[in-house]
Amino acid sequence: MTPYTSNAIAHSAQSGVALALDRLRSGPDFPVETPKMTFLQSPRPGASSAEAFVLWPAGAPLLSDVTATFGRFGFKVADRAHLPLPSGFPPEASLHRFTFQVSHTGADGSYERVSDAFEAAHTGDFEVDDYSVLVLAEGISWREAVLVRAASRFLRQAGLSFSHTYVVDTMLRHSGFARAFVTYFAARFEPAAPNRDDRVHQAHSALTAHLDRAVTVDDDRTLRALASFVTACVRTNWYQTDAAGTPKPYASFMLDSAQLAAEPKVAGIVPLREIYIHSRPPRRHG
Repeated sequence: MTPYTSNAIAHSAQSGVALALDRLRSGPDFPVETPKMTFLQSPRPGASSAEAFVLWPAGAPLLSDVTATFGRFGFKVADRAHLPLPSGFPPEASLHRFTFQVSHTGADGSYERVSDAFEAAHTGDFEVDDYSVLVLAEGISWREAVLVRAASRFLRQAGLSFSHTYVVDTMLRHSGFARAFVTYFAARFEPAAPNRDDRVHQAHSALTAHLDRAVTVDDDRTLRALASFVTACVRTNWYQTDAAGTPKPYASFMLDSAQLAAEPKVAGIVPLREIYIHSRPPRRHG
């Protein structure tokens, strides 16, 4: 490697760090009251590692705690470095640089969505659990991951016997299914969607293609049950917001039970309609 090449790489790396720090400073809420996270690069095909800065406004939590959180998103902590605070950062804050081993390559924009989900978790808007990995693996937003979780929890209540871990693993084995699921839901219920009939038809066809590729009975049951949640949904408040444009802290779904591909709790007894409420922790759902 020539000196010129080495200097160019070093300059590029320094520029990336400077841009990442600028992103942490950006926004009207700086200095921040909750942690912020930003990655040094976008997902790259076949990449097995990633780097990110995390700013803790009032000191960092235990490494074991953040390792568990990042693990839910599909990141294994390989290294952590405590960095001196640049000028302009509050003195009580703590800045860390993380190096991750990545279990999923990630779709375009998925790192930014992981950052959004990480920050939403610290504001109480997002629950970090098994479904969080879909943000990285499928490139969906944290709210879309909440939608998938809501459907899965309802289906468990309706009689689908598989654990949440199995449901998530099934979606990961069928790459693109979760994305197709939220696209189908949006096509059906997003307000003022143009060409709704065409969008619904195309989204349903894309989702059905994933069902046709299932190779085991259990995978088929799981995917069909999830797909049927969207088809069975008659009405929802998912897209309603308050006066400030913030989504409501709870989601309600009215479902036509006859269209659900899940085993009913009592054989032969199917309700005409069911209403399911899913809310942020620590609120209830059911």
